[in-house]
Amino acid sequence: NAALTAKLDFSDVRIARARFPKIAFSASGKDGSMDASVMLSQKDGSASVEAKGGLDWGAKVVPSVSTERALEAKVLAKNLNAAAFLPFVSALSDLDGRIDADASVTAGADGKNVKMQGGINFREGILGIPAVGQEFREAKAQIKLLPNGTVQLVEATARDATGEFRLVATAHFNDLSFANAEATLT
Repeated sequence: NAALTAKLDFSDVRIARARFPKIAFSASGKDGSMDASVMLSQKDGSASVEAKGGLDWGAKVVPSVSTERALEAKVLAKNLNAAAFLPFVSALSDLDGRIDADASVTAGADGKNVKMQGGINFREGILGIPAVGQEFREAKAQIKLLPNGTVQLVEATARDATGEFRLVATAHFNDLSFANAEATLT
């Protein structure tokens, strides 16, 4: 039965306008389980992501996710610079602001019985959206993850040259499948 342990540490990393004095990655896979974590450290913010699950490796060259163990993921962030995500969001020409998060998701080994909980807050945001030719400032959003499969955008607000908009939305999931959504923009 194959096993793997990996640790990578990076220093003085820059992603868009966000600077990270340290990024640490670790992963291990052995005895039918896998663990992975990423820690992002900034001068005035941080984030961590942890994931655990089953691993089917045996004598295969490349492992696969096992359906015999539950999956768990947790995200924590405190004052994280959102600019780091700009390269991964093609709909935006600019992104800045701060993110605080404490959220987790678990799923049964079969991908069923998904439970979400926690929240994500975005504040002090700047969003450049080329599709509408606007830059929005003073952007903020509050998202709640509920155990019943609901993702609730409690409120998102932002300002442009003509005024302020407010968005409230809710999306419902059945395990990992999207069920429906509703939104109100004012």
